[in-house]
Amino acid sequence: MLRKTLYGMGAPNALQLVAVNGYVLSRSERAARYSTQQRDAHFPDWTAAVEAAWAQLLILFPERPRRAVVLRENLHRCLDEALSVAHAHLAQWNPFIQFCGLPNEAQHGFALSGAHGEHGELVFQRPDIWMLQWKAPPDAVYESWSVVLADLDATSDLARGDLAS
Repeated sequence: MLRKTLYGMGAPNALQLVAVNGYVLSRSERAARYSTQQRDAHFPDWTAAVEAAWAQLLILFPERPRRAVVLRENLHRCLDEALSVAHAHLAQWNPFIQFCGLPNEAQHGFALSGAHGEHGELVFQRPDIWMLQWKAPPDAVYESWSVVLADLDATSDLARGDLAS
């Protein structure tokens, strides 16, 4: 599933005002000025979801890149493994993960949210530690683990370290 978040009523991609004269607007003040809408699109597989995401990016940024986009799959294998481990811990809640597409986003943390107010984050800390925090009152999950790439040229060999609470 891909989630598209639209900000503001008239201009879905407009910047939002968060401060006036150095005063940060509260959430209620921002909500009064702007609203957000989320639209979910379901796809049969990853390939279809990726194609839809690229199509949406082409609409938002019609000028083509000056050079071809190169995705380094080996760099993302650690994320794939970390998502697999996180899913094992959070399967009963089945949370959404929010990717913003920022450089080094994993180090800032991926926001996780559940259907009933549960929330948390998945954070990468160099050199190879992933930390998971999840709050679903009365339950809470705090886990960390290591993901080590066994062989960058291998297609499916990932070694997962021991889990530590």
